[in-house]
Amino acid sequence: MEISTIKDVLEENFQNQSSEFRKKFLQRKIFFCWEKIVPPIVANDILPLRIDKETLIVHAKNSVAKDSFKFLAEEILQTVNKFLGGEVFKNFRFSRSFERMKITPRKKKISKLKKIKIELSAKEITECEKKVEQIKDSELKKISLQLFIDKKKSEKIKLANGWKKCKICGMLCAPEEIICDSCIIT
Repeated sequence: MEISTIKDVLEENFQNQSSEFRKKFLQRKIFFCWEKIVPPIVANDILPLRIDKETLIVHAKNSVAKDSFKFLAEEILQTVNKFLGGEVFKNFRFSRSFERMKITPRKKKISKLKKIKIELSAKEITECEKKVEQIKDSELKKISLQLFIDKKKSEKIKLANGWKKCKICGMLCAPEEIICDSCIIT
């Protein structure tokens, strides 16, 4: 009796699913593999947003990225389909700015942060102090400084827990997210 690996069992199970299920599964895979498939210059400025039948709707951070992508779109489409193992997508379409609001809210898995003792460097504390040096009221200055220090520590804890910058605005977002909640809403 031969022992099968989990990978073999999952692949066999996947092959036993309907072609419609396999196609939808492969389409969704694009959201998790985008950065592995497309060149970094594209992955930084163009994000997969949603799927409409066999069309991948993408969001461009700016018009320069959008224009550049148009020249590479056919090549990227071939690369995406090859990576996914067949003709999964037939074309790309750019979202309109208001389409970003159409994302349906999903039940968020809240990332638990591991408690880590964080110490700020002298340089980081100096940066915080510079932000409050214009405040005249000593009590308000003290409170503001503590807020900046706490914010800096919070950012360091999040980074240590795998948080990354939002692909659109650069704010920190949970490891499983591509864009932050603010960018999903706006």
